[in-house]
Amino acid sequence: MKRHFFAPTLRRSCGALGLASLLAFATGASTISGASAAPSPGVVSAKSPTITWKTTVLAPSTKVAASTLVVTNSKGTKTWSVTGNCTIKKSSITTKESGTCKVKLAIAAKGAYKAKTSTKTMQIVSTSAGSLTASGCPTSVKFPDLSAAAGPGSAYAKPKVSVSCGNDIMTVTSNGMTGYTFVPKTPNALKEQAYTWKVSTTPKVASSATSIKQ
Repeated sequence: MKRHFFAPTLRRSCGALGLASLLAFATGASTISGASAAPSPGVVSAKSPTITWKTTVLAPSTKVAASTLVVTNSKGTKTWSVTGNCTIKKSSITTKESGTCKVKLAIAAKGAYKAKTSTKTMQIVSTSAGSLTASGCPTSVKFPDLSAAAGPGSAYAKPKVSVSCGNDIMTVTSNGMTGYTFVPKTPNALKEQAYTWKVSTTPKVASSATSIKQ
C-alpha cells in the first residue's frame, strides 16, 4: 500500500498562496482606487478681483484719467470704454457740460485673478459755489470754503479747514472755529482747537464690528 503524505502539504501551501495572492490583489486594488480619487496637487481656482469705484460724480468740461476712478487688486490689462456725454482717448475721459457718463472697465485675467468687468454711471454736475477741491483728492470731493466767512467775531481766530489726500487716506484738519458770529450760551468759552481726522478713500467692510464705547 502506498501512502501519499505530500498531498495535504501541497493543498495547504496552495491554499496559503491563494489567500496571500487574493489579499495582495485586494490591497492593490484598494490602493489604486484611492490614488485615482485624490485631487490633483497644485490646482488653485482663480479668484474674482475687487473693483471699487471712488466716485460717482464728474465735473463738467473736464479731462480726468480713468485710472483715478477705481481701485482694484488685479494687475490684469485694463480696457476702458464710455458712453453718454463724454469721450475717451488713451484712457483719458473728457466730459461735456452736463448729463451722464457711463464708464466701463474690463480687466483681463492675470495671476491669481480671473477676468472681470464693471460699469458705473457718473453724473456730470457743476462745481458748487463756495467750495474747495481738496488737494490730491478726486475732483468730486468738495469742502466748504471758509476763507471769506465772517467767523465767530473780532475777538476770536478765523475758521480754518484744510483737506488733502494721499496713499488712500483723506486728512482733514480744522481749528474748530465757527464760520458765523459766536453767541455764548454756556459758561464754556470758545477756544481754538487742533482737530485732525483721517478717513480711508477706499473703505472696505470690516470682518467684525468694532465697539466705540469708551
